[in-house]
Amino acid sequence: AGLCDHRVLLACCPALPPTRAPPTLSFSPIRLQHVMMSGEKAIAVAGAAVYYFDQANTQWTPVDGGMSTAKVYENEDRTQFRVIAWSQVDQKVVINSSLFKELAYGKASDTFHNFADASHMYGLNFESLEDACAFEKAVIDCVAHLNQVAPPPSPSIHVTMSGEKAIAVAGAAVYYFDQANTQWTPVDGGMSTAKVYENEDRTQFRVIAWSQVDQKVVINSSLF
Repeated sequence: AGLCDHRVLLACCPALPPTRAPPTLSFSPIRLQHVMMSGEKAIAVAGAAVYYFDQANTQWTPVDGGMSTAKVYENEDRTQFRVIAWSQVDQKVVINSSLFKELAYGKASDTFHNFADASHMYGLNFESLEDACAFEKAVIDCVAHLNQVAPPPSPSIHVTMSGEKAIAVAGAAVYYFDQANTQWTPVDGGMSTAKVYENEDRTQFRVIAWSQVDQKVVINSSLF
Protein backbone atom coordinates (compact mmCIF):
# COMPACT_ATOMS: atom_id res chain seq x y z
CA ALA A 1 0.00 0.00 0.00
CA GLY A 2 2.76 2.59 0.59
CA LEU A 3 2.37 5.89 2.38
CA CYS A 4 -0.24 7.43 0.08
CA ASP A 5 -3.82 6.66 1.07
CA HIS A 6 -5.17 5.36 -2.24
CA ARG A 7 -4.82 2.48 -4.69
CA VAL A 8 -1.64 1.95 -6.70
CA LEU A 9 -2.14 0.61 -10.22
CA LEU A 10 1.34 -0.86 -10.63
CA ALA A 11 4.06 -1.20 -8.02
CA CYS A 12 7.02 -2.30 -10.15
CA CYS A 13 9.34 -0.33 -12.40
CA PRO A 14 13.00 -0.25 -13.48
CA ALA A 15 15.65 0.49 -10.87
CA LEU A 16 16.08 3.99 -9.48
CA PRO A 17 18.28 6.27 -11.61
CA PRO A 18 21.94 6.79 -10.72
CA THR A 19 23.20 10.25 -9.83
CA ARG A 20 24.70 11.70 -12.99
CA ALA A 21 24.89 14.93 -14.97
CA PRO A 22 22.15 15.47 -17.55
CA PRO A 23 23.12 14.85 -21.19
CA THR A 24 23.35 17.54 -23.85
CA LEU A 25 20.23 17.25 -26.02
CA SER A 26 20.58 17.71 -29.76
CA PHE A 27 16.97 18.49 -30.71
CA SER A 28 15.16 21.82 -30.71
CA PRO A 29 13.37 22.19 -27.34
CA ILE A 30 9.59 22.52 -27.14
CA ARG A 31 8.42 25.41 -24.95
CA LEU A 32 5.39 25.56 -22.70
CA GLN A 33 3.47 28.06 -24.83
CA HIS A 34 3.52 25.57 -27.72
CA VAL A 35 1.61 22.82 -25.87
CA MET A 36 -1.02 24.57 -23.73
CA MET A 37 -4.61 24.11 -24.93
CA SER A 38 -7.52 26.53 -24.52
CA GLY A 39 -9.92 25.49 -21.75
CA GLU A 40 -7.47 23.31 -19.83
CA LYS A 41 -6.94 23.83 -16.10
CA ALA A 42 -4.40 22.37 -13.69
CA ILE A 43 -5.74 20.01 -11.02
CA ALA A 44 -2.39 19.01 -9.47
CA VAL A 45 1.12 20.45 -9.36
CA ALA A 46 4.39 18.99 -8.11
CA GLY A 47 8.13 19.54 -8.23
CA ALA A 48 10.12 16.60 -9.59
CA ALA A 49 13.29 15.71 -11.45
CA VAL A 50 12.25 14.07 -14.75
CA TYR A 51 13.93 11.08 -16.39
CA TYR A 52 13.36 9.03 -19.55
CA PHE A 53 14.06 5.32 -19.42
CA ASP A 54 16.76 4.33 -21.92
CA GLN A 55 15.69 0.90 -23.18
CA ALA A 56 18.98 0.25 -24.97
CA ASN A 57 21.11 0.79 -21.86
CA THR A 58 18.37 -0.16 -19.33
CA GLN A 59 18.87 2.95 -17.24
CA TRP A 60 17.17 6.23 -16.41
CA THR A 61 18.47 9.36 -18.16
CA PRO A 62 17.85 12.85 -16.66
CA VAL A 63 16.33 15.29 -19.15
CA ASP A 64 15.50 18.50 -17.30
CA GLY A 65 18.73 19.83 -15.81
CA GLY A 66 17.76 18.93 -12.26
CA MET A 67 14.15 19.90 -11.47
CA SER A 68 10.83 20.40 -13.28
CA THR A 69 7.36 21.65 -12.53
CA ALA A 70 4.86 18.88 -13.32
CA LYS A 71 1.12 19.50 -13.62
CA VAL A 72 -1.94 17.36 -14.33
CA TYR A 73 -4.49 19.13 -16.57
CA GLU A 74 -8.12 18.44 -17.42
CA ASN A 75 -10.28 19.92 -20.18
CA GLU A 76 -13.57 21.72 -19.55
CA ASP A 77 -15.85 18.65 -19.69
CA ARG A 78 -13.38 16.26 -17.95
CA THR A 79 -13.07 13.93 -20.94
CA GLN A 80 -9.33 14.46 -21.54
CA PHE A 81 -6.41 14.70 -19.15
CA ARG A 82 -2.71 15.45 -19.67
CA VAL A 83 0.54 15.54 -17.74
CA ILE A 84 2.79 18.43 -18.72
CA ALA A 85 6.18 19.03 -17.11
CA TRP A 86 8.76 21.67 -17.93
CA SER A 87 12.29 22.24 -16.71
CA GLN A 88 12.77 24.91 -14.06
CA VAL A 89 16.22 25.47 -15.58
CA ASP A 90 15.37 26.39 -19.19
CA GLN A 91 11.52 26.02 -19.43
CA LYS A 92 11.87 23.16 -21.92
CA VAL A 93 8.83 20.85 -21.96
CA VAL A 94 9.98 17.36 -20.95
CA ILE A 95 6.59 15.65 -20.55
CA ASN A 96 3.50 16.29 -22.69
CA SER A 97 1.47 13.12 -22.31
CA SER A 98 -2.26 12.46 -22.62
CA LEU A 99 -3.61 10.07 -20.00
CA PHE A 100 -5.52 7.02 -21.23
CA LYS A 101 -7.67 4.22 -19.83
CA GLU A 102 -4.98 1.53 -19.82
CA LEU A 103 -2.27 3.68 -18.22
CA ALA A 104 -0.37 1.93 -15.40
CA TYR A 105 1.24 4.02 -12.69
CA GLY A 106 4.33 2.51 -11.04
CA LYS A 107 6.44 3.28 -7.97
CA ALA A 108 10.01 2.27 -7.23
CA SER A 109 9.86 4.18 -3.95
CA ASP A 110 7.51 6.57 -2.19
CA THR A 111 8.97 9.51 -4.13
CA PHE A 112 10.15 7.95 -7.42
CA HIS A 113 7.19 7.16 -9.68
CA ASN A 114 6.83 6.23 -13.34
CA PHE A 115 4.33 5.91 -16.17
CA ALA A 116 4.61 5.44 -19.92
CA ASP A 117 3.00 6.43 -23.21
CA ALA A 118 3.86 5.59 -26.82
CA SER A 119 6.88 7.92 -26.74
CA HIS A 120 8.66 7.31 -23.43
CA MET A 121 8.66 5.75 -20.02
CA TYR A 122 8.80 8.76 -17.69
CA GLY A 123 10.36 8.73 -14.23
CA LEU A 124 9.59 11.46 -11.72
CA ASN A 125 11.75 11.87 -8.63
CA PHE A 126 9.53 14.13 -6.49
CA GLU A 127 11.07 16.71 -4.20
CA SER A 128 8.67 15.82 -1.36
CA LEU A 129 6.40 12.98 -0.26
CA GLU A 130 3.48 15.44 -0.24
CA ASP A 131 4.04 16.27 -3.92
CA ALA A 132 4.41 12.58 -4.79
CA CYS A 133 1.14 11.60 -3.11
CA ALA A 134 -0.83 14.51 -4.59
CA PHE A 135 0.45 13.85 -8.10
CA GLU A 136 -0.16 10.08 -7.88
CA LYS A 137 -3.71 10.57 -6.60
CA ALA A 138 -4.52 13.04 -9.41
CA VAL A 139 -3.25 10.70 -12.15
CA ILE A 140 -5.03 7.63 -10.73
CA ASP A 141 -8.28 9.58 -10.29
CA CYS A 142 -8.08 10.78 -13.91
CA VAL A 143 -7.51 7.26 -15.25
CA ALA A 144 -10.40 5.96 -13.14
CA HIS A 145 -12.64 8.71 -14.53
CA LEU A 146 -11.66 7.85 -18.11
CA ASN A 147 -12.73 4.27 -17.49
CA GLN A 148 -16.19 5.47 -16.40
CA VAL A 149 -17.02 7.69 -19.40
CA ALA A 150 -17.81 6.72 -22.98
CA PRO A 151 -15.14 7.72 -25.53
CA PRO A 152 -16.01 10.46 -28.05
CA PRO A 153 -16.82 9.33 -31.60
CA SER A 154 -13.87 8.94 -33.92
CA PRO A 155 -13.39 12.01 -36.15
CA SER A 156 -12.09 9.75 -38.92
CA ILE A 157 -15.72 9.25 -40.02
CA HIS A 158 -15.53 12.74 -41.55
CA VAL A 159 -12.53 11.99 -43.76
CA THR A 160 -12.60 8.25 -44.49
CA MET A 161 -14.09 7.12 -47.80
CA SER A 162 -16.59 4.39 -48.57
CA GLY A 163 -14.90 1.00 -48.87
CA GLU A 164 -11.78 1.96 -46.92
CA LYS A 165 -10.63 -0.20 -44.04
CA ALA A 166 -7.88 0.26 -41.45
CA ILE A 167 -4.92 -2.11 -41.76
CA ALA A 168 -2.76 -0.64 -38.98
CA VAL A 169 -3.28 1.52 -35.90
CA ALA A 170 -0.81 3.22 -33.54
CA GLY A 171 -0.57 5.88 -30.88
CA ALA A 172 1.88 8.69 -31.63
CA ALA A 173 2.57 12.35 -30.94
CA VAL A 174 2.37 14.23 -34.26
CA TYR A 175 4.63 17.10 -35.32
CA TYR A 176 4.90 19.31 -38.41
CA PHE A 177 8.32 20.48 -39.51
CA ASP A 178 8.61 24.27 -39.45
CA GLN A 179 10.84 25.07 -42.41
CA ALA A 180 11.25 28.71 -41.42
CA ASN A 181 12.56 27.93 -37.94
CA THR A 182 14.03 24.51 -38.84
CA GLN A 183 12.35 22.73 -35.93
CA TRP A 184 9.54 20.31 -35.23
CA THR A 185 6.28 21.79 -33.90
CA PRO A 186 3.71 19.66 -31.99
CA VAL A 187 0.21 19.89 -33.46
CA ASP A 188 -1.99 17.44 -31.54
CA GLY A 189 -1.77 18.42 -27.88
CA GLY A 190 0.34 15.44 -26.93
CA MET A 191 -0.96 12.22 -28.50
CA SER A 192 -2.86 11.07 -31.59
CA THR A 193 -4.41 7.91 -32.96
CA ALA A 194 -2.86 7.14 -36.36
CA LYS A 195 -4.28 4.62 -38.84
CA VAL A 196 -3.27 3.31 -42.26
CA TYR A 197 -6.24 2.72 -44.59
CA GLU A 198 -6.59 0.84 -47.85
CA ASN A 199 -9.43 0.84 -50.41
CA GLU A 200 -11.32 -2.28 -51.52
CA ASP A 201 -9.01 -3.27 -54.41
CA ARG A 202 -5.78 -2.20 -52.60
CA THR A 203 -4.87 0.43 -55.21
CA GLN A 204 -5.00 3.42 -52.85
CA PHE A 205 -3.70 3.89 -49.32
CA ARG A 206 -3.92 6.73 -46.81
CA VAL A 207 -2.62 7.72 -43.37
CA ILE A 208 -5.14 9.47 -41.13
CA ALA A 209 -4.32 10.68 -37.61
CA TRP A 210 -6.41 12.62 -35.13
CA SER A 211 -5.63 14.15 -31.76
CA GLN A 212 -6.70 12.26 -28.64
CA VAL A 213 -7.00 15.65 -26.91
CA ASP A 214 -9.49 17.52 -29.13
CA GLN A 215 -10.20 14.98 -31.95
CA LYS A 216 -8.76 17.31 -34.61
CA VAL A 217 -7.51 15.50 -37.73
CA VAL A 218 -3.78 16.29 -37.99
CA ILE A 219 -2.79 13.92 -40.85
CA ASN A 220 -4.85 13.04 -43.93
CA SER A 221 -2.28 11.95 -46.50
CA SER A 222 -2.46 9.61 -49.49
CA LEU A 223 0.53 7.33 -49.91
CA PHE A 224 2.33 7.43 -53.27
